Amino acid sequence: ILLLFSAAARLASGTSCVDTCADPTYCLPITKPLPERETLLFTTLTSGDSWKEYDYSKVTTLAIFGSKDDETVADLVCFAHAKNVRVVKGAEFPMDSINDDDAMAAFISSKVDEAKRLGLDGVNFDNEGLTGTADILARRVKETRAAFEAEFDAPQISFEAEFD
Repeated sequence: ILLLFSAAARLASGTSCVDTCADPTYCLPITKPLPERETLLFTTLTSGDSWKEYDYSKVTTLAIFGSKDDETVADLVCFAHAKNVRVVKGAEFPMDSINDDDAMAAFISSKVDEAKRLGLDGVNFDNEGLTGTADILARRVKETRAAFEAEFDAPQISFEAEFD
């Protein structure tokens, strides 16, 4: 009953996943613990629904980038969750405000809100070409994890970057 209430609450707040998914529980983040070994698949959602053709039996998490609209993301979340695969949305830390605690708190909060609205399982940060910022980025990833853990049972937070 709690899962259905949560899904209904998401519908009231405009989540399109509940509108399009045959089973509204698939619009909720996956709550099982993260696996010991993960396989992430990275994809762009620029056109079509080629993501339906992936071999989900070999994937634990799907990281999506370039999504056009919330409905496409919601459809993918429903489809992947039905196959017990987490979905995270790609993001970049706004480097122009990385040292501004208030701006970063608002940014992190927006990522949590987006994940809750779309049924995502977390976020994948992909900042390219970074130099000399490892300490502050590590701090922001920890803050992101703490914010997601306050709202989700088993959030998936990942970070990828090159450092000189």
